[in-house]
Amino acid sequence: MDPWLEARPHLAELARGLQSVLELAVELYERGRASGETVDYAVFEERVANATAEIERGVHQVALRGLDVDAPYIRVWGRHYRRVHRVARTYASLAGPVTVERTLYRERGCRQAPVLDPIATRAGVVDGSWLPRAARAVAHLVAQVTSREACATSREPMRLPYSRCSIERVGHAVGAEYLRRREQVEPQLIEAYEIPDGARSISVSIDRTTVAMEEPVTERPAPTTPLIKPSKEALREHARELSPRTRAVLNEALLESLRPRPKIMRNYRMAYCATVTLHDERGDALHTIRYGRMPPEAGSIESYTHRDVHRLMDRVRDDVLALRRRAGPMPVILLADGAPELWRLFSEHLNAETLGVVPVELIDAWHALEYIAGAARLLESKQKVWPGAFRLWKTWLLLEPRGAARVLAALEGAGMHTARDESGRRPVGDALRYLRARLSRMDYAEARKNGLPIGSGAVEATCKSLVGVRMKRPGARWKHKTGNEILQLRALQLSDRWDAAMPRVLSSLRKRVHVATRSEAYGRAA
Repeated sequence: MDPWLEARPHLAELARGLQSVLELAVELYERGRASGETVDYAVFEERVANATAEIERGVHQVALRGLDVDAPYIRVWGRHYRRVHRVARTYASLAGPVTVERTLYRERGCRQAPVLDPIATRAGVVDGSWLPRAARAVAHLVAQVTSREACATSREPMRLPYSRCSIERVGHAVGAEYLRRREQVEPQLIEAYEIPDGARSISVSIDRTTVAMEEPVTERPAPTTPLIKPSKEALREHARELSPRTRAVLNEALLESLRPRPKIMRNYRMAYCATVTLHDERGDALHTIRYGRMPPEAGSIESYTHRDVHRLMDRVRDDVLALRRRAGPMPVILLADGAPELWRLFSEHLNAETLGVVPVELIDAWHALEYIAGAARLLESKQKVWPGAFRLWKTWLLLEPRGAARVLAALEGAGMHTARDESGRRPVGDALRYLRARLSRMDYAEARKNGLPIGSGAVEATCKSLVGVRMKRPGARWKHKTGNEILQLRALQLSDRWDAAMPRVLSSLRKRVHVATRSEAYGRAA
């Protein structure tokens, strides 16, 4: 049968909708030509948007009907399914809900198996009812703002007219699909990554920041006090004696009512952020790829083994290796603050053996300067050094070979190791300890001479933009799984890899549907 003839009733509805839009335009045109009165054009825009949304939903309705398969048996990825019944289903599009009648199937020989929707299977529908482009748009919003704000934001352009709960659910569904496919998608993303022109070096940075986590409170169980035995008067009122089984049921019900409800604590845990930045010949950043991991659940295996953090470092290492393979043997610079646990991660995952090149290890210069500045302020106030000592020490540190050792000698010569400032801290002693322990990673003059970066500003900004802006909202608390779903989507956005990632993530939801005969279905099962 001619598909145009088969779809003619639905196409006629679309034609009437298009005609109504044109009539709106003609109506306002004639009104404008007839007089010079003002026009509330916002009302006209809303009428046009509603009319065109109706046409868009009609187009989806016709297209989705064509994806339905109404046959006794079908085959999907080698499995045979039998027809169960036909029922209407509402799908979510960018323009609004679209209702289509479709056939449902169940795997042959599995009475309790979930049903299969051929439309959702062929179109790659997300969460059972969301068309892929609509689900992608919602996930993009939820990765930036809360579901409540995303609902209000989508209402203004008159798109995605759905409830807050629906928006939150599908946003997390896209994030969960990305986590499920991450091991396959991430290598593809780094291969598709366009290396900026003029890239001469790669820096890797890692840092931590706190996130409020939702964790249950463990309390002592309620006392198991048995129910008091009813009196004889109470038994006479009921005209019969309670049986032991009835009394046991009442005891259990009473204990359950006395047992306190589980409470939730809002505890702060450490989330990890990492960056891979490409720099030009002067050490200026060209582009940054951002990574993040939520804190593990309290008391879980991951909370003791940090398995997710090690997976993060493995991903960073693999991306650095892929970039060096594609762009050439660029030097690798490891940048972080002075936290020993961060450098242990570097030494375990990004060393000369794993990278194939000896990396340049540098403490973030601005962290070092903070310690030196605090010591200089105290020494200047005690008249132990001349005013302007910090500017001089900064020049030594950043421009002179072995400048850090020279600054360390100047601080040691001041002899104020235990002196305290107005806040009670010992800035000179703190600076001495910091410099002594990290002196080998402070050759900033050599790095600047070779055009290498000396600051970990990329990962500091990532902690704020990736975690702080979205995850640290007033009253927010997260769980590891749901928080990771949002965090990974946001990392894709901030790394400018959203357009490359989403087609690869959502394409796995599409599966081909084959019409099968009864003999094929039962022969394969046999």
